[in-house]
Amino acid sequence: MEQLLAFSRSLDLQGHMHQLWQILKKWVAFAFGQLALYRARVRQRRELAEMSDRLLEDIGISRAEALGEAEKPFWR
Repeated sequence: MEQLLAFSRSLDLQGHMHQLWQILKKWVAFAFGQLALYRARVRQRRELAEMSDRLLEDIGISRAEALGEAEKPFWR
């Protein structure tokens, strides 16, 4: 009987470990996704700030708007 109880506790612990592993995998995937998003924002805003007035005019953005966007922190 004790062996059966020990076995069932082992299965229960394995189930919890599986759940924790699934949560951890999702969290890590989310974190890497956020980092990729932040890096893309930084790159895009830097490129926007470096555009010539002619290019900004072509896309309908003023220099002030471009600089305002470029000055935003990466998390916004």
